[in-house]
Amino acid sequence: MMPYRLTRRELLWFGGATATSLAAGCAANPVTGRMQLMLVSEDTEIRLDHANSPHQISSDYGVVQDAALQL
Repeated sequence: MMPYRLTRRELLWFGGATATSLAAGCAANPVTGRMQLMLVSEDTEIRLDHANSPHQISSDYGVVQDAALQL
């Protein structure tokens, strides 16, 4: 059985679809200001942070438990 070979049109279509999906998933990192591929939404990221480290919530998202760290 011969292996399937992509035509130029199919290769360009798959390349365009890949580039579009990567560009749609990019967002600016608020810390660095650089564009990064985001695989998790901001709401999900905040919810995971609250669930996994409730004592280390930043000043942007809530009260810090450690008084020495508060501004």
